Amino acid sequence: MNFVGIDGVLGIGNNIYALQSTIAGTHEGPLEGLKKVWRTIGAAVADSFNWHFVLVSDDKVLAKKYVKELGTQLSDVYLGRKRLRVSVWVCVLKVGS
Repeated sequence: MNFVGIDGVLGIGNNIYALQSTIAGTHEGPLEGLKKVWRTIGAAVADSFNWHFVLVSDDKVLAKKYVKELGTQLSDVYLGRKRLRVSVWVCVLKVGS
């Protein structure tokens, strides 16, 4: 499946992690993709998970920008009929050796 703003989805225990890697300064946000993941899983099941969005970048400045933007955008969203907070995680991976 294709989810806007999301490269992949992991379910671990009672957590859903939507993953995105980027090197771009602008990127389509994950909200529509998260809504589609919610619909795909089904509200009865999706409602029981903690939701997280994980962004991986190779640039610390870019990562800080996304943490600020996405932390605000995803702090209070509706997935299905449920209002919830999607935790935002950002990881900077050093490229090269």
